Parts: sequence; structure tokens; C-alpha cells
Amino acid sequence: MAARYLGAHGRGELSAIWIYPMLLSNLALLGLPDALVFFTARSPIQAGRLLSTCILTGLALSSPILVVMYFLLPFLLAAQSQAIIEYARLFLWFIPINAFTGFISLSLRGKNDLGYWNLTRVIPPLVWLCLLGLNFWGGKVSSAGVLSNQYLLWLFLSGFVVMLLGVKRLQGPFRPNFWTLAPMLRYGIPAMLGSIPAIFNLRLDQVLMAGIISPEKLGLYVTAVGYSGIALSVTGALASMIVPDIAGIIDENEKKTKIARNFRLGSGLASIMAMALAISAAWFIPAIYGSEFNPVVPVAVLLCLASGIAGMNAILENGLLGLGYPGFVFVAEMCGLVATGILLFILLEPWQLFGAAVASISSYIVVMMVLLGLLSKKTSMTLKEMIIPRRDDIVVLFRRKDPCSLK
Repeated sequence: MAARYLGAHGRGELSAIWIYPMLLSNLALLGLPDALVFFTARSPIQAGRLLSTCILTGLALSSPILVVMYFLLPFLLAAQSQAIIEYARLFLWFIPINAFTGFISLSLRGKNDLGYWNLTRVIPPLVWLCLLGLNFWGGKVSSAGVLSNQYLLWLFLSGFVVMLLGVKRLQGPFRPNFWTLAPMLRYGIPAMLGSIPAIFNLRLDQVLMAGIISPEKLGLYVTAVGYSGIALSVTGALASMIVPDIAGIIDENEKKTKIARNFRLGSGLASIMAMALAISAAWFIPAIYGSEFNPVVPVAVLLCLASGIAGMNAILENGLLGLGYPGFVFVAEMCGLVATGILLFILLEPWQLFGAAVASISSYIVVMMVLLGLLSKKTSMTLKEMIIPRRDDIVVLFRRKDPCSLK
């Protein structure tokens, strides 16, 4: 809807406004989001204390980031207009707002309270959807910057709804306990180090484009990324359940069985979604976004395949996090980031959008190869056990009574 309403140029401006605040919203928190899920899963009765500790620490950590980025944005967004830079500066407030609401939602995920977790995490995209709908069908003519400001305001207001829903389901007391901060950071910082290359693998192409290419080309590319990202919705749902599920299991053999089954099922779903989106891109993209976006169809096809592989990687990475090995994720994603950087340096200038897509799919393949190797070494499972589907996978999937379990 944003691409259809704003066009390629406006969609590119919106991406330039959002790219750095959204990129930094997780990196600024030193891995506390991952740690909150892990430690809440292990000790649900401490959920309230863990949550308040993370919220206060996260707000303190995000404050210096806002100041530094305020002065850096004119250099990082050199290809954008001064007005877009000012809108991007204002949108930096997304970082503390997202920290507050995100921690509440993640506490629910740690408790495996998936119904309320989904309810809280659907609120921000629902706010954005309603805002777009009001502008799109109401006949308003709002620029990308104005839409961004409106979204920030309504995201702040919706945070109180998230708070009410979350606190209702979590066990108090909610007094912070900063003695728990040290072990959480010992888990979270390696997880964050793993997420840094992972996030840059996903965003480095757009980060570079925001500073060197026109808003129109950036808009075309992020629209292709958005279309291809539909494939991640399926594997993302499965991957999000793995950490609290695996972390709560004591038997090591059961952990290995679940990780392998999750990957086999997730890989099949990701492959089907990616292929379906790639095949239908030539019809869906002009129908959804308009004929202005026809030139990006070949790029979208390649990015659909890349998203399928990225979804498989998310399942493997969450399996390793559930086992308590965030450092392995860092190693794999760092290998992918190196591949991304080298390929973007070689391909971005001559091939532009297509070069960025080639760099993405190549780096995801590198990450998958490293993840499979590390997981195989740590669990003593063969690649065949992890990859080749089994008949009982489907049987277990449809016979399970607990929707949160793949036992």
C-alpha cells in the first residue's frame, strides 16, 4: 500500500527515513531482547522483574544512540534531501518507543504465551496499515515524511495498549533486579554480535543505497524486498517458537530431534513459498504496486529465492540460540557479512539493483552452509538427518495436540 500510494520515489524516501532508526532499534540494546526471551523461558516466575530490568536498561542505552545519530544522519543520507534528513532525525524516537513495547511483547514470547504475544506484536503493523488506509482511501495527499511522523505518534500511543495487554499476562512483581543484568548481558551480547552481521546481511544493500542512489531506485528495490519478504512470514512464525521451546527441554536427544524436525518442516514450507512468489512475481507486482514497478520484477524473483534461504537460516539460528550457543550464530553471520560486503563492492555499481540481489542470495547460502556445519558438529547429527524430510514429520505436524510443540 505504501508503494502504491507514494510511488517509487516516495517509497524510497520513506525507506531512507526509516532505515537507520529501525536498524539500530535492536543493535542499541546489547542483545537484551534475545536474553529476555531465553531467561523468561527458563524462569517464568521472574518475568516481571526481568521485563522491568530490560526496559530501564534499554531506555538508558538508547539515549546516547539518539544523540550520535542526530549528527551522523546528514552524512549517512547524503543522497537524500534536507527535508528527508530532518524527518529521519525525528524518527530516531522510534528506538526508545520500540524498546519499551518490544520488551513487553518478548516477555510473552518467553513465557510461550503465543496468543497474547501475537496480539501485542501485530499492533504496530496494524497501526501502520490503518494509517495507510486512511490516507489511501481518504483521498489525503501526505508525503513520506508526514506519514512517518503520523506513524511515530500512533506507535507511541499504541504502546500503552501493549503495556496493558502484557502486564495482564505476566507475573509480578515488576521491581527491577539489576543483579540479573550481568548474566543476561553475558548471553545477550554474543547473541547481539551474532545479530549484527545478520541484520547487516539483510539491510546492508539498502543502507548503502540510501546514501548513494536516487529515492526512485531505492523505492523500486525496497518494494521488491517487501514482496519477497512474504516468504519469511511462514518460517518466521516457526522460528519464533524455537528458542523458548528448546530452552525449556532438559533431554539433549529431544532437543536435537526437535531442531532437526523444525528445520526439515521449515525448509519445505520456505521452499514452497519462495517458489510460488518467484513464479507469480511477473503478475502480482504490477497488479499490487502498479506498472511503475515492472522493471524490478527480475530482481524480485531473485530476492524471493533469497528470502526462502534466509527463512531456513532463521530456523537454524534460533535452534542454536535455544541450545545456548549464540556465538555460533555470530560466526555464521559474520561469514555471510564478509561475502555480502565483497559482492556489493564488486556488483552494486555495475549491476545496481540486480547486483544487490545477487549479493543477498549468495551471502545467505554462505550462512546456511556454515550453520549446518556448526550444528552438525555440536549435535553429532549428519546433514542427511537435518535436511532429508521424513514421513513422520508430517504425521507429527498434524497429530500434535499442543500448537506450540512439535513433539
